[in-house]
Amino acid sequence: SVGIALVQTRQNLQSRALVPIDYLSGITYYKGAYSLKLDLCRPKSLYPAKAPGVILIHGGGWVGGERTRLTKLCQSLAGVGY
Repeated sequence: SVGIALVQTRQNLQSRALVPIDYLSGITYYKGAYSLKLDLCRPKSLYPAKAPGVILIHGGGWVGGERTRLTKLCQSLAGVGY
């Protein structure tokens, strides 16, 4: 299942050497009837240079779920250079 895959991925990433990261939470990227927000995790050592990126999208069909459920995975990916 997806949940098991996320846990295994997170454990694999956490076993690698981590670099310092910037974590910016609640950045508004759209204002309309609802404000849409995102969190940004990036390795400090690579910014502002170009680096590979990963976009994490939570499920919920615009009626449920929270972006904060992916915070640890976001931070782990940034910690290994994404």
